[in-house]
Amino acid sequence: MRRNINVLFIVFVLALLVAPRNAVAAVEDTIVAVVNDDVITLNDLKDYIDSQVAQMKLEGTSPGELKEFMEEMERNGLERIIDDKIILNAANKKDIKVEDEMVDRRVDGIRAQYKSEDEFVKALLEEGVSITDIRKKIVNQIKTKRLIDEEIRSKIYVNPQEVTEYYKNHFEEYQKPERVNLDSVFIAKDGAPDQALAKAKEALAKLKEGKDFKDIAKEYSQSPSVGVMKKGQALPEIEKTVFALNTGEISDICEVANGYYIFKLLGHSPKELAAIDEVKDDIYNKIFQQKFREKFNIWLEKLKKDAFIDIKKHVG
Repeated sequence: MRRNINVLFIVFVLALLVAPRNAVAAVEDTIVAVVNDDVITLNDLKDYIDSQVAQMKLEGTSPGELKEFMEEMERNGLERIIDDKIILNAANKKDIKVEDEMVDRRVDGIRAQYKSEDEFVKALLEEGVSITDIRKKIVNQIKTKRLIDEEIRSKIYVNPQEVTEYYKNHFEEYQKPERVNLDSVFIAKDGAPDQALAKAKEALAKLKEGKDFKDIAKEYSQSPSVGVMKKGQALPEIEKTVFALNTGEISDICEVANGYYIFKLLGHSPKELAAIDEVKDDIYNKIFQQKFREKFNIWLEKLKKDAFIDIKKHVG
C-alpha cells in the first residue's frame, strides 16, 4: 500500500500546482482515501500537514527538523494521516479521557516560549490557528499516547540478561577512543600572522623559563582551554602534536589556519571498553525501542486489517 499512497500524494500535489484557479477548489475537494466512516480529501491532507507544522513552529521546532518533517510528509503524508485516524479511532472506542488540566499545562508550555501574550497571539494568527485548534490537537495527541502506552509500552519488558548479552555482542559500539586532557594557549592570527606568531613565541619562551602555564594562558590566550579531546575529534596537525606528548610536557607552537596553539598535556587515557554500568541505560533504551517498533507495527497492522481503508487511485 505504501507505494500507491506515495505516488498518489505526489500526483495530487502536482495536480493542485498546475490546475487553473477555477479548478483548484475541485482538486482540493478530491477524495484521496476513505477510512472507516471518514472521508479524506486532498484539502484534509493539506490541513493535516499545515496543522502539524503550525504546532511544531509554535513549540519552537528548529528549521532543520521542520525540513525533515516536510520531506517525510512528501513521502508518506497520506499514510501518516490514515495511521493517525485509525489510532485515534481506537482511542475513542476505548473512551480514553484527557483532563483539562493536562491540556492547560501543554498550552501553557507553548505560551511560555513567548515574551508576552500579545506575541503568542500574533504567532497564532501568523500560523492561522486558534487556541481551540491547538487544544483539540493536544487532546488527540494525549489520547493516542495513552492508548499506545496501554497497548504497547506497558507490555514491554527488557530483561537485565538481554542488556548483558547486547553488551557482549556489541563491544565495538562501546569502545572509548584514546583521549587527552589539555591546557592550551591560543593566539589568533586576526589578519596579522607575523604578530600573532611573535606573541606565541614570547609566550612559549616564558613557559620554558618555568612560568606557570595557567598564568601564561590568562595573559596570552584568546580562547578557553581545550580540555578533554578524543582521538579523531581535532585537526590532524593538532592530534599529531598532542598525542605525542608526555604528561606534563609542553608542546612547541602548533599552527592552524586561524592561529597558533601551545599545549600542555595534563593526562592521557588509552582506548578502552566502557564498563557496562556506564552504558546499561543506553543499551536498555535501544532494546526497548527495538521491541516497541516491532510490537507497534504488528499492533497497527492489526488495526488496519480490522478497519475499512480505501485508497483512491485516480483524480476526479
